Amino acid sequence: NKIFKRLLILDTEPPINTIGNKNMGSIFLISRVDRLIEMGAIDEAETILDYIKNPNYDLLRRKIDIASITGRLQKTCKKIRRHFNSSDILKFKIICLAREGDWNAAAILFSAGSTLKLFSSTEKKLLLRFLDPEINVKIAQEEIKENLSPINFYLFLSRGSIFHFKDLPPKYAYTLSLAGNSLMERIQSSEKLVKTFSMNSHHLFSLYRSAGQTDESTQNVLVSSVVNLDNAFKGNDKRIQLRTLKKAINVFYQHNLLSQFAKEYEPILKQIRPSNNFSEFNDLIVLLLSL
Repeated sequence: NKIFKRLLILDTEPPINTIGNKNMGSIFLISRVDRLIEMGAIDEAETILDYIKNPNYDLLRRKIDIASITGRLQKTCKKIRRHFNSSDILKFKIICLAREGDWNAAAILFSAGSTLKLFSSTEKKLLLRFLDPEINVKIAQEEIKENLSPINFYLFLSRGSIFHFKDLPPKYAYTLSLAGNSLMERIQSSEKLVKTFSMNSHHLFSLYRSAGQTDESTQNVLVSSVVNLDNAFKGNDKRIQLRTLKKAINVFYQHNLLSQFAKEYEPILKQIRPSNNFSEFNDLIVLLLSL
């Protein structure tokens, strides 16, 4: 996954067409962006699209998806002002107009789209609740899950709705990892992304340390392992460091996060001098550094 991601973000230029299809380069670029989005590598996909000054319709749709996932709408709102050729763009224009304070224009577009039957039942509920939060519109979470597009995801979260799905795709975990409803939700979402190398693991360990300053440190073995190991490395007792490191390795191995754990503690491990009296400690350090 890590190598695959590096290949996807290698450059923004599509390959020279050698097959005879004039759209070959565009299709390849779209495929790369789609794969990055699905992996949850949202920042990388956004960076690639930002290089394209005049995106075609297919690339513009990807920009809308990314803006909806991240909540960074302003640049994309400017890009779609002259486009009216899909229900997705119409929904996004409604959101943009509402964010700019032009609620009347947003409501007119919503009415027009509803009359033309451009929105599904779920989309109509989400847009209606977005435009008028005082209206009591009930939307079941299973209904959202079955219709979970990036725009619907934005609309659902815009009114403070809470997701309880642990099986959310990585692209949505990106948002929850940065702005989840709780610290543990942010941690769980970050773990999903870190395991696929879609997010820098340092962000996850920062969350572990933040949780370690709260009551969460006693409820999560990963959090308590980081807290205990950090405290052990602050001291000079190698026996405590060895014992704590062995426990942490076991915990992170069981959670499929051992290579990320090794990367996080690499600077500390490199500074520890080998000792004949602690050969097991030396072996563990070599193992982690090799990862």
